[in-house]
Amino acid sequence: MSRQEKSNQTVVLLHGYGVRGSFWRYLNPVLAERFEKVHAPDLEMSSLDTMITSTKSYCSKLAHSSGQRLILVGHSLGGVLAALVAQELGGDVVDRVVIIAAPYGEHRMSRVGAAITRLLIRFRLIPDALARLRFFSDNSPAERQKALFAEAVPESKELQTMLFAPVWFHTERIAGPLPVPSLVIASEFDKVVPSAQTLQFAEVLRAQTRIFAAQEQVAHDDFAAAPAQIQQTADIVHSFAVESR
Repeated sequence: MSRQEKSNQTVVLLHGYGVRGSFWRYLNPVLAERFEKVHAPDLEMSSLDTMITSTKSYCSKLAHSSGQRLILVGHSLGGVLAALVAQELGGDVVDRVVIIAAPYGEHRMSRVGAAITRLLIRFRLIPDALARLRFFSDNSPAERQKALFAEAVPESKELQTMLFAPVWFHTERIAGPLPVPSLVIASEFDKVVPSAQTLQFAEVLRAQTRIFAAQEQVAHDDFAAAPAQIQQTADIVHSFAVESR
């Protein structure tokens, strides 16, 4: 990409559950070829309130110090945070929002299944090799999968419990369009967050959508690890960010 095509906008990458800013290590430099500034902070995840409040504070301060409204790009739980920040801070801080593979609405899991899964996650009883099969496809190099999983962090008991509530915590908080343009990216191959949930989120937000078909085999974390999907994601974000500017 030529220098003339590079946008002077500021992008903030918001990671999801169980990871930190290093989750974006492979996508960050590709986005940096398309945007002047790309930030990938470690979010404070000790509790739900802390997570939301600290993310809003970070974005407000960054927008003020940079003199620019922000392009928020959030993956999974980070996509939820991006929507909440945009809803609460509005167009003075946020220019556009890109939400990748984020959940919405009701869980499709039995009470017993949720309890067993919660136990396995809390005590890290699922072997990494098995867990990676849910989060990645063969599109992501094995060394990248291992590197990202090696940096996984255990979240607080509050956040762990939140994951298995009958309804996602933000479903009542976000019940309509955001005050800024939004784009939702989903994959029909996602085994972690069903694409139907993400598309329900898009419908509520009245967002633009980009759907990867099942045959493309884009798994939940491939957006941040698979070379082809990283390039595609960066192109999608850039096109959306500069649209109608």
